Amino acid sequence: MSSTRLSEYFINEFFAFNKNAEACDVQAELNSKIPSIFNYQFKNTALLLEAFTHKSFAHEVGLGLKNNERLEFLGDAVLDLIISKKIFRLFGESKEGELSKLRSTLVNEATLSHIALTNKLDSKILVGKGEIKGRGFTKASVLSDCFEALVGAIFEDSSFDEVEKIVISVFDKYAATVGVDLYSLDTLKDSDPKSKLQEITMKEFKLTPKYESEEVTSGKSKQFKVSIKLQDKVLLTETNISKKKAMQNLAAKVLKDKIYKNFNKEGVC
Repeated sequence: MSSTRLSEYFINEFFAFNKNAEACDVQAELNSKIPSIFNYQFKNTALLLEAFTHKSFAHEVGLGLKNNERLEFLGDAVLDLIISKKIFRLFGESKEGELSKLRSTLVNEATLSHIALTNKLDSKILVGKGEIKGRGFTKASVLSDCFEALVGAIFEDSSFDEVEKIVISVFDKYAATVGVDLYSLDTLKDSDPKSKLQEITMKEFKLTPKYESEEVTSGKSKQFKVSIKLQDKVLLTETNISKKKAMQNLAAKVLKDKIYKNFNKEGVC
């Protein structure tokens, strides 16, 4: 299939040669293109098809295909429980308000859509022709809904314990990719500039900032040289005795001076 998106493949190629295609044919073809997701093999492959089917594709293709809205509803609840359980047990002395704020930094449209992007879900979501032309498969809402639908589908296909292991693994890999400790209450102290910047860059570039650090010495003191990056472009660098404070300062500075605008103007993405 080379680099053709699944949506384009199904609409422009599969249906061109299968005038009398049925839902089971679409399901079988999808299974051949996506043997597993998040290293999970579906037993009920109809759930995989449903999770990847955007309402625009279901409406355009017909065949009585189910869209992923119901699974998204289920996955949203399952995901909330998994993350709530994780942080509840990590922070036994924290108050409800702190836990709620931390959960909201983990389970939100910006974070989930970028997790979807890092796992290349955008190339697999089945959307209609109009959404393909408008690059609807890159919309944060479409991506985050698809991720939640997959969580719901895996839960329906297996068990809570199984989907919990998968979700935690996916979040851990995402944390390693972006270089951020997701499960840290310290992030609440600087969540405003970092969250705001992530929201903006996700909306404009479908990317989230990455923070990279290296230990440096100045006399007898240990410091950290921290860089904030979009894709592979360094936006700003700061040296500080506190790695977390440097990240906070960098995000605030990039927001204040709108340094992220340079990323688009220079055509890096």
